Amino acid sequence: MSNIINIEMVFDTQTILKKYPNPSQNSGQPTGIAHLDVYMVAESRFVTGGQASADLAVKAEVDDVIRWRALSLSSNVSQSVIAYKIQKFSGSQVTSIPVPTESRPWVPIPNQNADKVVDPLNYTAQQIPNYYLGCNVTDTGTENYQVWFYITEQVSGNQVKTLGYFYWDPVIQVS
Repeated sequence: MSNIINIEMVFDTQTILKKYPNPSQNSGQPTGIAHLDVYMVAESRFVTGGQASADLAVKAEVDDVIRWRALSLSSNVSQSVIAYKIQKFSGSQVTSIPVPTESRPWVPIPNQNADKVVDPLNYTAQQIPNYYLGCNVTDTGTENYQVWFYITEQVSGNQVKTLGYFYWDPVIQVS
């Protein structure tokens, strides 16, 4: 039976922008970053090492599905991260080409009471767009891949500005 392996990538956008103050403005030629400023987590039963690090090792089997989601440390509030491409750069090709997907799950949102105070014990379910890059595991081996992403910042109201394009290179192992 196939498994769905959700990988959450958490980006320290403040630190990335301080370390790389003049990032690429070209989505086809992103700026490479070091491993120290991205953290990945997945369900424990799939992790063989590197939980909450930039070098997460997951145990996957052929026909499993992997979904990568990106999040900034501000939880995509003041600055957001969008992963837009995942590509192999060395090793074996163990996955299909990841494709962008949007789903619309129902999510509980805490209500405000009459005094406009948020009450976390009472909520209303709302459909919230959920974006991820997903692929199928197609073979065994070790794939070195690059995650291409960009960082945006809320400027005012619904105005968002892209601050730069980046990539970093984790590894996936399939046994």
